[in-house]
Amino acid sequence: MDSNANIGLTNVQNCLSAYVSINNNLRHYRNTNVVVRSDIESLQPNIVRIITGGGSGHEPAHSGYVGDGMITAAVCGEIFASPSVLNILSAILSVAKPGTPVLLIVTNYTGDRLNFGLAGEIAKTRYGYDVEMLLVDDDCAIENVRKSVGKRGLAGTVLIHKIAGAMAARGSALKEIHDFCGELLKNGRLVTVGFTFTSASDRITSIEIGRGVHGEPGIMKLEDEPNFERIIEIVMEKLLKKAACGGRKSKIVLMFNNLGGTSQFTMSTFAYSFMQRAKNHFDTQLVLQGEFMTSLHAEGISVTILHLLDDDKDTIIDHIKYPVKIAANVPFNINRGFDLPGDRDSRSLVSTNIFEKANLDQRFYRIKYDGKAKEACNRAVAGACMKLLENRNVLNEMDAEFGDSDTGSLIATGASTVHQALINNEIDVAHPAVMLHNLSEVLQKNMGGSLGALLCIFLQAAPAAAHSNADSMQFWLSALKLGISAVQKYGLADLGDRTMLDALQCGVEQFELKVGENQNVFKAVTAFAAGCEQGANNTKNMMPKSGRAAYVFSEGKTFTAEVNDPGAQVIAIIAREVCREIRQTFDQQ
Repeated sequence: MDSNANIGLTNVQNCLSAYVSINNNLRHYRNTNVVVRSDIESLQPNIVRIITGGGSGHEPAHSGYVGDGMITAAVCGEIFASPSVLNILSAILSVAKPGTPVLLIVTNYTGDRLNFGLAGEIAKTRYGYDVEMLLVDDDCAIENVRKSVGKRGLAGTVLIHKIAGAMAARGSALKEIHDFCGELLKNGRLVTVGFTFTSASDRITSIEIGRGVHGEPGIMKLEDEPNFERIIEIVMEKLLKKAACGGRKSKIVLMFNNLGGTSQFTMSTFAYSFMQRAKNHFDTQLVLQGEFMTSLHAEGISVTILHLLDDDKDTIIDHIKYPVKIAANVPFNINRGFDLPGDRDSRSLVSTNIFEKANLDQRFYRIKYDGKAKEACNRAVAGACMKLLENRNVLNEMDAEFGDSDTGSLIATGASTVHQALINNEIDVAHPAVMLHNLSEVLQKNMGGSLGALLCIFLQAAPAAAHSNADSMQFWLSALKLGISAVQKYGLADLGDRTMLDALQCGVEQFELKVGENQNVFKAVTAFAAGCEQGANNTKNMMPKSGRAAYVFSEGKTFTAEVNDPGAQVIAIIAREVCREIRQTFDQQ
């Protein structure tokens, strides 16, 4: 292998390249953080492709589970950081073709949820892929979790990988896999509690119950204990409290996960003690113990319970026992070859035009603007960008009330790059559906933060309205609704949570009224702008329930605010300027 082959690669890419070099059933795409099955070309097009991923530092999750019978591809971010949208999209396009079913299995963390969600929307709406996303949220340590955040995805994710992979290998359809695994995540059937500690010769110290796999603070600390009995009591209480079918002697699969730094001696000691207590509550059908999802070198253990029902018990256990060919050294039924890897570069070069090969759906060109309409579209985009730049400091000041004082700066970065792209003719203002895609692409590359991701998701989902609407007004109404639905789906925010949705929804309601009355475009966009402004103003008196602002106020605490939500204000500014530019283009006052 060329000694200079790794120059320019990130540490994660170096790690992945080395990992696949000694595992011949894997392939690493150069200059990405994507690992796929080496036999991907032989998979039949109807076989569901299962893609997962997340931050590195949890090995063998996720690349260790890539292989026949389990995961098709894994996308690895930097240490404890979500992989990029571009890497996730690369994985989708590398293992599937338009129409091929793809299931994204994602642990429920904001960055993962938004980035995988955006990549999935791009694959669906831009390239015509059949993509579904399944969020895994098996953590039951933290109670009364806000809906906008949700429960964390922990080691139970690996059981979902195993079951979904077996179902895919057996030819199950995408919806069947999604719904079956989704049902396991409902009503507390799959639950996990973890804890960290420091082991001494005669004691266990620095105990933290519910500590996250990224080092997030837990829910309870214990100074020291002579054994695991007190810890097991607390963990068992959590598992029983959240388990909907946690009645006496309910049938379960039990999984003990080593967070990476726990000795086998200690793991066995804990597992034995836990199982003695578990006999009082459960009928254990299958026990798994190993390093399934680690946290770098953390000394800790997590316990996962999967409740089995009479009508699916045998099916689930059969899926878990289904033979696989993976690199991870875990207690699954693994068929592993031990051939020498040979002197070869195991990293296959991703084609530089991988995205060019995936053609844009021609239905996005159905609606076309020319003349004054095209000019209005161009002026609307340019005017909105300039107005956002003018309001940079104002938006930063608004964000300072509950946030990081950076909303204006983030929006300004996005607005300036969009404006430059418009000047460079990189925004197709003649075709509104394509224009929305172009805007999303520019923002993906240049605007960070959760607001940037949510705007991209909105812009990526909205163009699908062109699939069923050839009328311009109906297209925009449907596009707005589709964008709102996508933001709710991936952002986990609802109306009334004090977000940009509150401005958008109010504007859409007014827009829809005018469309229903067959009013002209000028009255419709004027009503939309007025509605967005009213919705933004309404957020001033709303308790934050989403994003970082939600952490400032707890239930029962008095809420007061001086300004509107900055994200909602961004929508109001855009809507007002779009309305003004459209009317001025046609000389309508």
